[in-house]
Amino acid sequence: ALALLLGERADKSVIRTGETQCSVEADFSLPDDRAVNSVLSEAGIDPCEDGRLLVRRLVSASGGGSYINGCPASLQVLKRVGNLLVDMHGPHAHQSLLNPDFQMDILDSSGGLHELRAEYGEAYSALCALRSDLASLDCDEKTVAEQVDLLSFQTKEIGEAKVADGEEDEIKARHILMTNAQRILESAQSICGILTENEPSVMDSLSAVQRELDSLARILPEAAQWMEESRSASVQLQELANTIGGRMHDIESDPKQLEWIEDRLAVYQKLKRKYGNTVAEILAKLDEAKKRLHDLQTRGERIAEIQKAIAVAEGKARKLGKQLGAERRSAAGVLSRAITRELQDLGFAKGAFRADL
Repeated sequence: ALALLLGERADKSVIRTGETQCSVEADFSLPDDRAVNSVLSEAGIDPCEDGRLLVRRLVSASGGGSYINGCPASLQVLKRVGNLLVDMHGPHAHQSLLNPDFQMDILDSSGGLHELRAEYGEAYSALCALRSDLASLDCDEKTVAEQVDLLSFQTKEIGEAKVADGEEDEIKARHILMTNAQRILESAQSICGILTENEPSVMDSLSAVQRELDSLARILPEAAQWMEESRSASVQLQELANTIGGRMHDIESDPKQLEWIEDRLAVYQKLKRKYGNTVAEILAKLDEAKKRLHDLQTRGERIAEIQKAIAVAEGKARKLGKQLGAERRSAAGVLSRAITRELQDLGFAKGAFRADL
């Protein structure tokens, strides 16, 4: 039954003879439901309420179904949740207790050492980063000179281009406008002509409509409202013609300006091929190259600085490591005695458990 709840494959032989289906349910109370809720959120399933998790598995001759907190769930999701809830042990079962990392998690949890372990991890990572920085500067003079030349070229090329977020999109829009300027102007002139300039224009026809409506309103009162609507349409059409005409004054086909725009777009495309797919990536590459170039140009001073920082970092990591080791050895003794008592309470009179570090 528990295996079914943990997402194991269903065997129809579990259905009682004469019945068409069977079901199994479990109500879990979780002290910390954050990990489970994270899995449920990804699957679009309602989270636990006050740490309560309801799991139900239905097996029938025609299929079955799985439910978590009342919501349908796939077996894959059920297995992911199950891995966070129960560890099944048997002669041929996967046993997480044999995993050294899991064993260390148990020890650190029993001793309340997760915060100290995280602090040590941060200190050790910082030390490794410093050692990596030092190694990157530990090269011969020829290699340093080659890197300086390359980085100098890169910083100069990107810096002189003066790229900026948003500029490329703006230039692309201007390029589309200028390469289609003639077509835009012709279409706009045609629209304005139809609206106001041709004989007859739309405005002329609308004026004729208004005259007819004015006469009609004398014998049909509701035509007065139609007259107001036609006047409103007339105002809107005139404003449309004015807007289009005004916008056309801003559009021009300038070969020199078009050439500058195309050259500028070519600069962006060239930098993207070499340094990144976006302007943000190009600028990040510039910052990275500047920093690396500065480190190489001040290599001697930088090496001395890093060596001093490594000495401090090693001292901090060593101190935290010793503290963590001592705390773990103490926790191991407490855990060993506690598990030994549990084993003896279960009837294993000579049973014993020991955690060695």
